Amino acid sequence: MNFYIHKLGCPKNDVDADYIAARLIVDGHTPVKDPQRAESIIVNTCGFILPAKEESISEILSLAELKKTGRLKTLYASGCLTQRYGDDLLAGIPELDGAFGHGALESIATAVRSSSRLSKTIKMEIRKLGYLSFRNRFIADELPYSYLKISDGCDRPCTYCAIPMMRGKFRSRPLDSIIKEAAFLAENGKKELILVSQEATLWGYDLNDRPNIVKLLKELDKIDGIEWIRLLYLYPGQVQEELIEYLADDN
Repeated sequence: MNFYIHKLGCPKNDVDADYIAARLIVDGHTPVKDPQRAESIIVNTCGFILPAKEESISEILSLAELKKTGRLKTLYASGCLTQRYGDDLLAGIPELDGAFGHGALESIATAVRSSSRLSKTIKMEIRKLGYLSFRNRFIADELPYSYLKISDGCDRPCTYCAIPMMRGKFRSRPLDSIIKEAAFLAENGKKELILVSQEATLWGYDLNDRPNIVKLLKELDKIDGIEWIRLLYLYPGQVQEELIEYLADDN
């Protein structure tokens, strides 16, 4: 079956979409770049601010028009907006065949495989969310750089931000998992890694051996083929002198 994933929102969301694509490819489905060729479409939504919510809903409605051609069989939504408002989307958009929160890779694969129509959002409770990854990433472009997610969620109770309600508590991705994916990206022609998370400076504090971001950077520096590493996002209050010195060192 041909499938198309419509990416919305931040680079972290884009990485999640690549994991979804990789999972569907394992089942023998084929990714396409043109939604008009797809038999199943997944809209990976953003729900961070009002314009992002509106864009996600608008894109779902726009892509739903393809059902009129008869080729598109199922239309699903995933991501931040569905984690929080999935049932509302299903109730308000009858063309939508299912909604999935974060980490529902297997449920998405099952739905696509069977062309299922679901009446309730499939999602995990926020407090139970683990780190999402899936074997190797799907690489959808030939750009020389790639985003690499090193953590997810956030522990900060900022009153203006809904990230903890959509992505859960801060959780670092294990070091070996990051290195494996980075090596895979390098083997597939990526020369620049852009490390993304809600707060890169906190990476490792919740892991058993409590490594820090400098340790991660040193390990990534060892990977053949990687010429440039960027960091997003650095919370000023957590930037340590060790990190500043390492970034300033041109060796």
